[in-house]
Order: sequence, then C-alpha cells, then structure tokens
Amino acid sequence: MKTDTFEHWKKTENGKTTRVYRLWCNMKMRCEEGDYSYDVRWENFQTFAWDISFLYGWRINGSVMVCDLFDTYNRRFGYDTVAFLPKNLYGLVNGMKTPTSGIRITKSLKYQVYVRKYGKVLYLGTYENYNSAVLTYRNELNGYITDVAYRCFRHEEIDERTLKAIISNKECL
Repeated sequence: MKTDTFEHWKKTENGKTTRVYRLWCNMKMRCEEGDYSYDVRWENFQTFAWDISFLYGWRINGSVMVCDLFDTYNRRFGYDTVAFLPKNLYGLVNGMKTPTSGIRITKSLKYQVYVRKYGKVLYLGTYENYNSAVLTYRNELNGYITDVAYRCFRHEEIDERTLKAIISNKECL
C-alpha cells in the first residue's frame, strides 16, 4: 500500500546509472520524440520512481515499460497506464501492430503466410486475397500471444492485470 513518504531514489549507484533512472530518461525521451505524453507528476524523478516501485515487474531484468496496453489509443505514461512486459512478450504484442510482418508476396501475386512460434517459422498457407492472409496471420499470432502471456503469468513475469489486458486487447493492437 502506498504511503505519503518515499525513499530517496538514486540516479547512479556504484558508478552506474540505475534501472529506474534509465526508465525515467527513456520515457521522457520517447515523449519528446513522438506522440506520447506522461503524467505531469512524473516530471519529478522521485515521484516517478516511487510510483513505479509499486508496479509489478519493474525490477525484472530486461522487462520493457509500455503505456498503451490498457488503452491502445491513450499513449500516456502514468501509474494507471503503465505495465512491464518481458522482452519476448513485448516483441509479440508490438508485432501485432504491423500485421504484414508474416506475409510474403509470391511472383504469382499470391500471399504466403508465416508465423514464428516457439523459435520455429511455421508456414500457414498461401492466399489469393490479402485480407484473408492478414486474418490468418493475426488469428495464429493471437493464439500464440495468449499462450506466451499465460506462461509469463505462471512464471510470475507479469501480473493478472497485465494478463487480462493482453488477452482482451490483442485484437486492437
């Protein structure tokens, strides 16, 4: 449970930049470069660090901070909108935003569909219609994302709130 006091979060420790400070700097840089914004309270590094310390998975090495998982149109970093995903799950969820990555056009102008699952590339079929190819790719990837998300949940890499968001939002990604 949150309290009104917080510890002093360090920017460096033993001559190295701390993970929480790198997260804060990366968030600010991402907001300056693109269509993202952040909670005004998070202008202060200490407030950011205090809030983040209550979010599941932030300490897991290699986890990626995302802000558009709970509301794909929000694009705002804040305590209620941020989640941390393991890199493998982040790559899959982020890949859903580009549905053509598993589709190749043949010389005969047909669409071959491939998907990478469990480290292997699987051929799903050839389609004459682009929309059918995209639908096949997305459906297969949706099932795989669900499997990986449940595995991450069982291994305590994501919390239940994040799992539910992935399962309910993957059609929107």
